Amino acid sequence: HAFLAPALSVGWRLPMAMVAGTRKAVIEPTVRIAHIGGENRTSKIANRDASDYRIDEANLFLLNRYQGKDFVMPGSRLDGGLSATTADSILGKVSAFLGVSKTLSGDISPGTSLDLKNQLSDYVSTVSISPSNSTSFSWSGRISSSDHSPLESTMYLSTNLGSGTLQLTHNKLDKRYFNGSYDAEEFTANYSDALRGIGTFSVGQVWDLTQGKTNPTLSSASLST
Repeated sequence: HAFLAPALSVGWRLPMAMVAGTRKAVIEPTVRIAHIGGENRTSKIANRDASDYRIDEANLFLLNRYQGKDFVMPGSRLDGGLSATTADSILGKVSAFLGVSKTLSGDISPGTSLDLKNQLSDYVSTVSISPSNSTSFSWSGRISSSDHSPLESTMYLSTNLGSGTLQLTHNKLDKRYFNGSYDAEEFTANYSDALRGIGTFSVGQVWDLTQGKTNPTLSSASLST
């Protein structure tokens, strides 16, 4: 069947260059008002996976955050974010982002906050630091706008070690997302090295840190030519 779902958004952004001594930074605030019209079809659509998302930097300013165009949840919202980039002689290139969304009218999307009565979404934030071409660090996460508790975080570090590359990843997810008794927490370490004339050798280890556990849960080793 066919239906009409009008959508409109108006946005504003202003990159600003700032100088403090020898350090330069670019700060860019972004604000957008979005409105989606039409009929609420969330109870009629068969593709329920369309609504399965969590707000982040990538979808914060999307007019339609759902997968596909057949899932429609009409209403209005205000999206806002602040990004900053700079270069430092010690930290290298540094970038950061902080954003939030507020429902102005219509039903509150379940992907924006754990509290379905909260018109303000979770705070989304990212930080990226690259002190050299061989080392990079990034962190991304969401913080509850209701009680300011951390809900999800992903930390990643990649650096050269010897002739190979070491990659460390730490993930943590609030227990309320999967109705668990404890927050899910995991630490992963991978090391890879190109062996001349043989191939690339890599080893990996995963630790389950949920409820204070430190036992390894998965080990891996591979050689590709």
